[in-house]
Amino acid sequence: MIIGAMKCGTTSLYHYLESHPEICGAKTKEPEYFSGFNADIPKPGKYEDLFDFDPSAHKYAMEGSTGYTKYPSSNALDVPKRIHEYGIRPKLIYIVRNPFDRVVSHYNANLKWKKEVTRQHFIETSKYCQQLELFRQYFPREDLLLLDFNELKKDPRIVLRKAYKFLGLREPVFPDHFKTENKTPSLTEAEIRIQELGIIPSPAKKIAQGFVRRFSNTRKYELTQDEKGIIFRALREDMFKFEDEYKFDVSQWGFVRSSEEAEREDALNCTISC
Repeated sequence: MIIGAMKCGTTSLYHYLESHPEICGAKTKEPEYFSGFNADIPKPGKYEDLFDFDPSAHKYAMEGSTGYTKYPSSNALDVPKRIHEYGIRPKLIYIVRNPFDRVVSHYNANLKWKKEVTRQHFIETSKYCQQLELFRQYFPREDLLLLDFNELKKDPRIVLRKAYKFLGLREPVFPDHFKTENKTPSLTEAEIRIQELGIIPSPAKKIAQGFVRRFSNTRKYELTQDEKGIIFRALREDMFKFEDEYKFDVSQWGFVRSSEEAEREDALNCTISC
């Protein structure tokens, strides 16, 4: 299961891994079987029915529902518990990204909803340690692979080798082309206004949006300094926990402990080791 995080390259990774002959991708990449998201997609009675799995050819079935790591959204509550109670013991893959970039990409993908970039949902989804802690209550650390969005973007082959090793697949298989999937589009001011018109059918909106795109300036939201400060303060504690638990360098994202905090941590580590 590729469990997230949203806007961290999960769709691209999913399609890269799907090229391996021993991996059976789901009929729908993001079925959200164990969450309340994608309610418009009919769910089969059994989870196994999401896949055309051939035991003679496939070693793994794979899906990529990023809604599984959107706690505390009501749709994502108890997802790890539901997976565990169903009887599945999955290999879990989780990709992380600079949380400020992730929040902005998440927001830009939802500009039509007119929600503030600092709203709780965008920030909570970037609390990587918090999201993983819920899964660690039911699944062991050795069944979790943590990946870096920047590395996936820079050299997908390195990331795929890590994934194949984690899954015990000896022969690395790479797609012919590393295409970026589900890239957040730039929207024009006019497109956003058209999207807000609830009385117009969706097909008509798409046609109108395509027409006005040629004559309007595209827009992607960028964080203000105040918004960056709000997000930083909201994520700071979780980022340091994430660094301690998973040995991931969060200083590259601007989360640096003060000298006093570093001294206290060194003293604590010395006490424990001594």
